[in-house]
Amino acid sequence: MPIVIDEDGGSEEVESDDEYLDAPEHMDDDDIFVAQPSRFDLLVGGFWLVLTDRRGAENVWMEHMDDEEIFVAQPSRSGIQPLLPDDFGDESLAGIKFGEEFTNRYGQPSLPFFQGSLDDALNESCNKASQDRKMLALYLHHDSSVLTNVFCTQVLCADPVIGMLGENFITWGWDLTFNSNKQRLLDMINRHFGSVAASTLRNFQIEKLPIVILVAKLRGNLEIFKIIHGNTTLDEFITELMSASESYLLQVEILFK
Repeated sequence: MPIVIDEDGGSEEVESDDEYLDAPEHMDDDDIFVAQPSRFDLLVGGFWLVLTDRRGAENVWMEHMDDEEIFVAQPSRSGIQPLLPDDFGDESLAGIKFGEEFTNRYGQPSLPFFQGSLDDALNESCNKASQDRKMLALYLHHDSSVLTNVFCTQVLCADPVIGMLGENFITWGWDLTFNSNKQRLLDMINRHFGSVAASTLRNFQIEKLPIVILVAKLRGNLEIFKIIHGNTTLDEFITELMSASESYLLQVEILFK
């Protein structure tokens, strides 16, 4: 009788392994890219690797693996197409590339990422006339964080979040997975928000990512209004967005009435 080992190290016996053998006849490259290791099932003669689809559903497909192979089957996301290739030079094209790859990986509906540079996103959100301004939501992604897949599939791609960000914010994304792209973002943050903000971001540990940084322009200056970490639930994230939006609008009303 097979023994199933879950993520927390617990185990349970299952009646048969038939439920794990219902593999699809064909998987697209897109499906393979978004499949995530979920847990290992210990069977006689090898291991079964449980994969999840882009929305987090488990037991979608399992692949039998020999003992020698099991050591490379870590949830490192190494087989996934990066949202930004290493050392991607053009900031405007990077914004377009990020949005396209995010949609390719996580599917529709998807966030309406601003297609352009951070400079352009700030001009579209914070640097307009006071009555036309919106807050800027910076989504900073990292493929090596264990929080990333759950946050993207269960929070960022949720319909209420997509609607709220689309209506009240301009959303811009960047991938920190490669050090070259991380340094490029730090240069941008330093240019727009100063060295203290850049230093704070530089010292974020991978397990604290991904994050959403809400930026507003008040009293003529760009301000980091709130930082939301990727360990928040959907309800918590929506509450944070609503709270920040209401607080921002109240301050704008006071400043410009």
